[in-house]
Order: sequence, then C-alpha cells, then structure tokens
Amino acid sequence: MATLVYILNGPNLNLLGTREPEVYGRTTLGEIESACHSVAADFGSHGYLLGLQALARLLQAAGGGADA
Repeated sequence: MATLVYILNGPNLNLLGTREPEVYGRTTLGEIESACHSVAADFGSHGYLLGLQALARLLQAAGGGADA
C-alpha cells in the first residue's frame, strides 16, 4: 500500500514564478507540484497537494489530515 504524503502550501505561493521572479525565482507552483508528485512516485507514495490562501484554514488542514 502506498503512503499518502500531504504537501501543504500557504498564502501567495500561487504567485511563484510570476511575482518578482528576480527575487523568488522563475519556478512556478505548478512545476513544484509536478516535482513533488514525481518524487513521491519514486518512493512508491502519492502526494496530496493542498494550497490555501487563508492561514487559519491551512492550520486546520495540517491538524486534521488536510480535510479543509
């Protein structure tokens, strides 16, 4: 049985690669998510990615197994 790995990201990461790329880089959140899925698969796992803009909802997800 494959392990499920929760990968949570918070506010404004959806702007990666587009907002101030000279500071934060040009890699987008979508590219990071693809890499996470690939690495998880390499280990026989599944990645569950959840991005929330509200910090309170992100903390609820972390505490409740990403049921937000």
